[in-house]
Amino acid sequence: MRALVAALRPLEDIVSDLSGDNYVTASAVLPVLHLLEAGFEGDDEALPYADDLDDDLEFDINDFKPSALREFVVKKLKKRFCPDPLDEEELALLNPQMQATARIDFKSAQQCHDLLVQCSFLDPRYKGEILAEEREKAKRLLTEQFVASIGEGPTTDNRNGDSSAQGEQESTTNPRKRSALQSLFAKKKRAPQEGVDGAATAVDLTPEAKFAEELARYDNLPTVSMEVDIRLWWKERFDSYPMLQKQARRYLSICASSTPSERLFSDGGNVVTDSRCCLSDSNASNLIFLSSNRKFIKRPV
Repeated sequence: MRALVAALRPLEDIVSDLSGDNYVTASAVLPVLHLLEAGFEGDDEALPYADDLDDDLEFDINDFKPSALREFVVKKLKKRFCPDPLDEEELALLNPQMQATARIDFKSAQQCHDLLVQCSFLDPRYKGEILAEEREKAKRLLTEQFVASIGEGPTTDNRNGDSSAQGEQESTTNPRKRSALQSLFAKKKRAPQEGVDGAATAVDLTPEAKFAEELARYDNLPTVSMEVDIRLWWKERFDSYPMLQKQARRYLSICASSTPSERLFSDGGNVVTDSRCCLSDSNASNLIFLSSNRKFIKRPV
């Protein structure tokens, strides 16, 4: 138990950070996973209480080193978020039902990885912290999605729809919430990009060419400081990256964990009680919405 505590304590703050719902979280999943895979300083240190254990143990104490335990955790996380190709020889040893389950799980993990590489690439804090092949994959997927969306017609520009109050709240988020991720990437931090990046004028280009030009300019930008408010960063650069900004707004709103949904279900349980079980779906939805967003409503003086 003490070995588990020693190995998993550094992960506690990371999990807490990734469980937030008022700042961008999904973009940090892959960079954090790669850092965990690389290991932490002191992982291979001997366990301080190893000499107190009996010599006739039925297990190897080295299996409980922080490095060994974190290796096990990373293996499970990679299977879910960054899967290796299936081994057909090992798969052939399973019965048909288990083979089908393994293929479904692998496909689901691949889809999750596709989503996460786009999230990380569109976050200028982390786009340099993912693998080179993941970066290329993100650019390819974003381009394919943009080309597919051209035929859907213009969409309403919600550029000014963001609430200033929400932006202010995010920029003043409790620093403790981000301290774990900031410390993880402190050694790899680069100088922040200041100012708004100018966009080249290309009136005669096709939409695909304009998007490719935006993507190339963004890809060449240096990463920004961990303290930067990414949503405001993209909002300030709408004129420079009008098409890519819409993609960023879509992907960076994704939460890294189910914790926000669990909070919403908790709010729903407080609204729909035994004494209020006859609420219509519409009224229940409205009350849950108001309960979840009451912190944004200014109270009358």
